[in-house]
Amino acid sequence: MKLTLYMDDYLTSMGGVGFWRLFEYGQKTGTIPAESSWVEFEANRMLINSEMLKLLPQLYFSYLLDEYSVAKREKQRLKKQREWGKREKNFPDYVKSVKGSFTTNLDKIKKYFKETNEYQHLVDLQKRLKEIRRFQQYDELVTIEEAFVDILSRPFIDEKLTLNFIKSPSLLQSFFGQPSFLNVSKNKLTLQEQIELMYQDYIKPVEEDLQFKKALKSSNIEEIKDILQNSRRQILKNWGKTIKKRSSEEIETYFENCLYCTFFEEWLATDNFEELTFTPLGLSKKNALNFLWNLDDKQPVPISSWAKLVLFMTPIGVTTYHRRFKGEYKFFHGFVYRHGSPKDQIRSNQDFYDMKQNDSPFERIISRLLEQEKERAKFEKDTSFLFIEFSSDYDSKKTIIESFYMPKYLIQYFTNDTVSNLDKIRDYSFKEEFLRMILLGQDTKSLIFNHLRETIRRQQQSYGDFVAFLERQKIEWLKKGVHNVKKNAKRLYFLYGEGQKLRMKILEKSQSRVEETEGNDSTGKKRIAAIAYRLLNAAKSGDKKQFLDTIFRLHLQANHSVSNLFLNALHEEEMDFTTVSGAFISGLLSEPYESEEMKGEVNNG
Repeated sequence: MKLTLYMDDYLTSMGGVGFWRLFEYGQKTGTIPAESSWVEFEANRMLINSEMLKLLPQLYFSYLLDEYSVAKREKQRLKKQREWGKREKNFPDYVKSVKGSFTTNLDKIKKYFKETNEYQHLVDLQKRLKEIRRFQQYDELVTIEEAFVDILSRPFIDEKLTLNFIKSPSLLQSFFGQPSFLNVSKNKLTLQEQIELMYQDYIKPVEEDLQFKKALKSSNIEEIKDILQNSRRQILKNWGKTIKKRSSEEIETYFENCLYCTFFEEWLATDNFEELTFTPLGLSKKNALNFLWNLDDKQPVPISSWAKLVLFMTPIGVTTYHRRFKGEYKFFHGFVYRHGSPKDQIRSNQDFYDMKQNDSPFERIISRLLEQEKERAKFEKDTSFLFIEFSSDYDSKKTIIESFYMPKYLIQYFTNDTVSNLDKIRDYSFKEEFLRMILLGQDTKSLIFNHLRETIRRQQQSYGDFVAFLERQKIEWLKKGVHNVKKNAKRLYFLYGEGQKLRMKILEKSQSRVEETEGNDSTGKKRIAAIAYRLLNAAKSGDKKQFLDTIFRLHLQANHSVSNLFLNALHEEEMDFTTVSGAFISGLLSEPYESEEMKGEVNNG
């Protein structure tokens, strides 16, 4: 028998991608025969052979234990730190990283494996680690690190630590709270016992409902009553009591009028869509009376056992990563949803996963995913590309969820290599926040101005701020249907260059005074910072008069002509005031070029 999984919304698509990944993993590990065709595709749906159900719990745990192996993750992280620590100035970071790994894992190992030789060996290694202080001890530190990873990789240790992680609020509990084996009371169960519990709670109900559907379709009344009578689920027991003395026709009519699943209409509803089903979007029964059918808390908000299982596959279908949010790092889960075949969705999400594994910048991920969309015939008309990110905390009952559709102007922006220039912004946190605001359709003006203020305060390189102003203006042009964005961008490079020229004039004048008075040569830079603050305040408040008065006075003092482009600040015909002021201030703050490539971009602009 084949189970139908429609992938026409992002929730069921997450589950569908999860099923496919488990199917591939099963074939890769030999759990599923390589020649089997247990998963097939038709239009917008996936067909799954019910034979796969009995293997699903084992595959589910094995996949997660492999994917989130604590030993693998520590090995990869420490390998990067080891390479970083080869330079003497970076060696303290390498020492700190290895010590951090010991601190994070040793207490956990002690809790479960205190009496083992492996734990005692780790204690001895930690004592040696405390003596590592000098760069000349690099090789010894590598030896300690490798021995630590080797012990962490012992199957019984890695399995226990990884199992605790995947059941933690960081991963599975952020999706489902504490049902089934995720309940803290089940922590003492062995891995095999937890696999069996998943089978009883998620697989057996589907198998039972498949049998019930078959009996209902063939009007086998005796079998229907037998299934309902022997079921452990309360709703089926209630059905059994209700139909006990009814005729065949009445029984058929009764089930025709029962509630059916919200996600899969051919299935009877046997469960509720609540916190335990999918925490990021679910509500507890107590707080969800308005969502209950006829306000009856005993009547399910209709989902089937099959939908419940599909939703349980979502942690495997998404891509999980750390992301900075409001000053702190959180676990986020990302998913790409697009109209098209299930194969297209699987491919897009696999590319997203692969790029995240390789630490690709977020803007490259978006560009790559959109480049795939360009192959579609209706690409320019159909912009139904949806990207979803969410982070859920079951204990605090809070969910952060962000989603965005990709309008045509952003598709043009990200898929044209001559347009997007985001990779030139070196501050990763600033760039990522800038990008996310773009994707959410928000104006990045305040973000860039605030970052520019920090640039002035910290006396940092301002080219990244200029690029942000440039990219903001490019997007505004694309919104208005301006196609020759690269040519128009030359005016911004010119304004940036004007700021650089004025900076040089001010510094030259200051240097002359220093040579005459033998004073402090920092006067020029302090004056530039003061001017930049004044211009920035005018720009942020939209005071064009104060900004232009300051510009004209500075140019007059420097005996330098004022460009007509500054008239844009008044009329905003081609560029808005934010762009004109930001490009000029960024140039005024610019230090000597970081690379010849950067110099060429400005000069060619």
